[in-house]
Amino acid sequence: MDKIDFRFEDKVATITIDNPCTRNAFDAEMSKAVISCLEQAEKLGVRVVVIKAQTSHGIFSAGHDLNEYRPDDDLADDPIFAMFEAIYASPLPVIAQVEGTVYAGALWLLLAADLVYALKTASVVMTANRLGIPFNPKDYSRFLSVAGLHSIKELFLTAAPMNAEDARCAGIFNDIFETPVALDRRIGAVANRIARCTPQGIANTKLQLNQLASAVPLSDEQTAGIACKRAELLKDPALLTRTQTLMTHLHGASGKKHGPLPHPTQIRDR
Repeated sequence: MDKIDFRFEDKVATITIDNPCTRNAFDAEMSKAVISCLEQAEKLGVRVVVIKAQTSHGIFSAGHDLNEYRPDDDLADDPIFAMFEAIYASPLPVIAQVEGTVYAGALWLLLAADLVYALKTASVVMTANRLGIPFNPKDYSRFLSVAGLHSIKELFLTAAPMNAEDARCAGIFNDIFETPVALDRRIGAVANRIARCTPQGIANTKLQLNQLASAVPLSDEQTAGIACKRAELLKDPALLTRTQTLMTHLHGASGKKHGPLPHPTQIRDR
């Protein structure tokens, strides 16, 4: 499909996000296409997958395509989260190559990836609490399996951008680079090193490390309490109002898509 480009050379496959009209926000079709690309890469005997983006307005991805979002939907059933799980569960090592800002739901792509390399001009922003969107414990725990508690709280509680250096210190980025050439060179070197290892050993190591990192048990009572609170938040009429306000910022009254994504501080409760 036009929004997702898939190429492979030798043992490395590249999946490129290219949907400029929504600033690379993921719709259901794109999410399913990425899953299909991962499956194809495995069948082709690829050893490493790189996910990158054609940046639009300096944005790697605006996250979930809000044109498909409904406040009472459970995000756990959304194709974008199925895509993240496919990346996480793939036996192939997945490297995220980040140029530009990663917004909201697209952050899970970085968490699902095995390695993340970025330009020094890159940044990450979690805007969920501007809208009041609650996630599942599993979704929050994925953050905690990658980065420190205080860094994650700052990311969620402030909805403020985190620059590349801070994201590297937090553990979200493995490393950051001054130029695209240096970034490409490092990813190429890492991919080549991975390809020299046995695929069975790599797949087993990825599986075990992911399972150990995500082992955060909750009691039945805690799980039920969280589910009730999430349902309450999702049914809050104010969430619909905030979502509509954001859509107006993005598309204007006419519904025509235009301009860069607004800074999170521009999205106020009405």
